[in-house]
Amino acid sequence: LDMGGSGAVAMQRFLEKLDAAFKLSGSDGIDVELTAAIGVASSGAGVADGVELLQTLAQMAKAMAAQGYFSMQQENPELFDSLVDKVTKALNRSERVRNAWREFCAAHGQNEAPRKKSVAFLQTFITMSAEAMDAPPTALDTLVQVCKDVQRKSDWGKSVWVHFNMGRSQAFLNPARHDFDSLVLFFRQLAQMPLPPGDGGAAQS
Repeated sequence: LDMGGSGAVAMQRFLEKLDAAFKLSGSDGIDVELTAAIGVASSGAGVADGVELLQTLAQMAKAMAAQGYFSMQQENPELFDSLVDKVTKALNRSERVRNAWREFCAAHGQNEAPRKKSVAFLQTFITMSAEAMDAPPTALDTLVQVCKDVQRKSDWGKSVWVHFNMGRSQAFLNPARHDFDSLVLFFRQLAQMPLPPGDGGAAQS
């Protein structure tokens, strides 16, 4: 199914929002709802043009689902959760994996939220990114880990990090969201601050 063109992109976004709305209401998603609607329309309750439109939408929805546009955890909840966890941990740990994930999602016209992907999409990424996942840490990876250690060892270090990110999106409390220069700036500011007396964890960090 050809999904090119601005009109098709708008329809993709509409179907994504419709799928999310159905699931929030307790439905299994847009596939189920469109199938039911086609059945009702085909029984004589609808006109032929309506059936044809529903069938076209159903085809688009199935093609989008196959490409990972919808969250498909209903396929296998345990497998889905384990894959999301594996990808999320790899993204937080590795600059190379983050770059690979960004490119992979962009190539498929998707956002970068692992939980909004299908099982097939996550499995494909993990297979294709095995080299990046097994690669040694970069300089940025090391700074990210040190930043996490500072917060883990000391409430003071954690509070300094929170203050450093004040005014930014809450997502930036995750050190992996920062680039190299940003983390270097944080460590420079941290080194210039007086340590709280008697805080062994702060001194160690």
